Amino acid sequence: MRIIRASLLICLIGVIAGGCSSTPSQQPRFAEVDADGNGYVNWPEYRKAFPDTNKNAFLTTDEDSDERLDISEFRAGIGVSF
Repeated sequence: MRIIRASLLICLIGVIAGGCSSTPSQQPRFAEVDADGNGYVNWPEYRKAFPDTNKNAFLTTDEDSDERLDISEFRAGIGVSF
């Protein structure tokens, strides 16, 4: 349920910003967002990749509440698969 809410929230933000028709090729890949290469995306890395997203959207995507996204949380949160 949290994944669906996060995906809808991110899509809503996209609609407000001008559309929700992004294709996977337009979204940054996990490895590109994980700047330090530790296998997780933290809030500063996420904010840099998605500057129009607020922290609440990030935290909603964080299923295990560890304040970082693993690759499956990241993929589910942005609504695409790589």
